[in-house]
Amino acid sequence: MPSALLVDKSLVFTAGGWSPIGAVPAESGRGRFERVRVTDSLGTTRAVFIGTSLSCGIFAEGTTISDAEGKQWTAKRVAEDATIGEIRFEATRERSSTKCSEIFVARELWKQLVTEAAFWDQGQVWIRARRSTERKLEPTASQLWTYVDVGTRVYGRLKQAAMIDVLLQGRREQFVDGLMQVFSNDDNACELSRDSPLIGMTIVDYLRQTGVTASFYYDSLQHSAGIFLAIGNKYGALARGLCAFMRSEPTHEWNLSWGGTSWNPVSGGLLLKGM
Repeated sequence: MPSALLVDKSLVFTAGGWSPIGAVPAESGRGRFERVRVTDSLGTTRAVFIGTSLSCGIFAEGTTISDAEGKQWTAKRVAEDATIGEIRFEATRERSSTKCSEIFVARELWKQLVTEAAFWDQGQVWIRARRSTERKLEPTASQLWTYVDVGTRVYGRLKQAAMIDVLLQGRREQFVDGLMQVFSNDDNACELSRDSPLIGMTIVDYLRQTGVTASFYYDSLQHSAGIFLAIGNKYGALARGLCAFMRSEPTHEWNLSWGGTSWNPVSGGLLLKGM
């Protein structure tokens, strides 16, 4: 069976949208003659962040990725060769029929929101709105999000139990609307940490389902500093490579294998090539 190496924060495109690799069942069907299997390698690897104009994700250094011309790259080589700006990737939206654990996805989203929060306590987070004081937003509260003025800043407050309930019911509109209100900066782009690819891909997936275009860009001076999502920017058939860097700390490794040799899974927006 062909297989690919991934890490805890690697995102796989499933029937329900973007899911961390750990949310994919240990073995599940994709088609009549195919199966997808996820196994814990019990090992560690260095992780590589790769960002394109259409997507972003975190990969094991040994993950093999296909570019738009069919050439194969390991994530490690993309980062070390510093040639990310010369690579184009095929933009694909093919969802597998693999079902993921929705509660696991919701909990992983919560973990990333905690890392973005100014402070959190007893199952709720307060995320500082990214806009400056001079351009402070006047957000509209919802059943899910409330907003608090602290001095000259605005903070969005979100409760974990309410968020999970909304996501499990498939009602993402309120959730994503609140994300866009708190993470939009003065340039009307959502500004996220490099450790929050699931938040970014959740926003962009929802926008594209509703017909809204969006594209990613990154800090040109500090490649690894942040993820930015510009709403309304057009995107073409090919995703331009824009950012790649290797993380120094070791991370948990997973193995994704599949039965159909003609199918390549999509992780972090990129087509993976089986070993």
